[in-house]
Amino acid sequence: MTFSGDATLDFGHAGMAIQWAGTDGSLTLASTSTLPLNVVAFLIYHHGAGALNLVPQGGDFLWTGGPASAPSVVLEPSDFALYLSRVNGEYDVLVTRSPVKADWNATSGLARILNKPSFCGGSASGLHIELGYQPNDRGIDCGDHYEGDFTMATYTFGGFAFTVNSDNSISVPTGMYLIDADAQINAPVEDDWQIPAQIAFSVCVGYSYPGVNQQAVRRFPDLPLATLKKGGTLGSLILAGPLPISAGDHAWRASPRCLAPTRRHRS
Repeated sequence: MTFSGDATLDFGHAGMAIQWAGTDGSLTLASTSTLPLNVVAFLIYHHGAGALNLVPQGGDFLWTGGPASAPSVVLEPSDFALYLSRVNGEYDVLVTRSPVKADWNATSGLARILNKPSFCGGSASGLHIELGYQPNDRGIDCGDHYEGDFTMATYTFGGFAFTVNSDNSISVPTGMYLIDADAQINAPVEDDWQIPAQIAFSVCVGYSYPGVNQQAVRRFPDLPLATLKKGGTLGSLILAGPLPISAGDHAWRASPRCLAPTRRHRS
């Protein structure tokens, strides 16, 4: 039997498969006192649009498996519900929901996403530095490590502002920053090199080199497994992580020198 408008079910509808073909509306269930007990009283399928409210009448109540009774059951399109009539005015209800894809813009219904995270408005901003155009192809030579020279091959986007300090570090606005690095590791000459390449990379604030772990985003090399006589590309270095920067912090980028199996130090 099909309904497309509000209606009240009675004993004559018991045991039937009932289809809803309307838009928003409601069906009032027959009183349990008029129905056989412990049998499926109604199978109701929502084939229409909008929300279908299924409500009991008189002193009857609905139980859907929770800790308390429910005043009504709401079906969305493609849902169906089984109603079992019980003693003392109770309907036991089993509702089967059709899979629904979450919709970010939905404001109601099953597709609505609850507790959506909030995002900062506006465009992203940041700073990009090209390592291949640094002094010595690595950065400023500081003896036991190389530091980034932010006066060279440095580009900003989104109106990002920074200041280069006398110690090669930079000062940036307070906030949480995403540090991301993608570098190719090159051997300047053909020689015996440790594999994986023994290159470390750090971006740190609050302390000068070598800094502290809790205020840095770092990538340490994996333990060497072998040596290989090679020149050119030895591998790549990928790094990403969050870095909080407070007022007065100086941020720097550095990579230490590393010892190759030969007499020379390499980075």
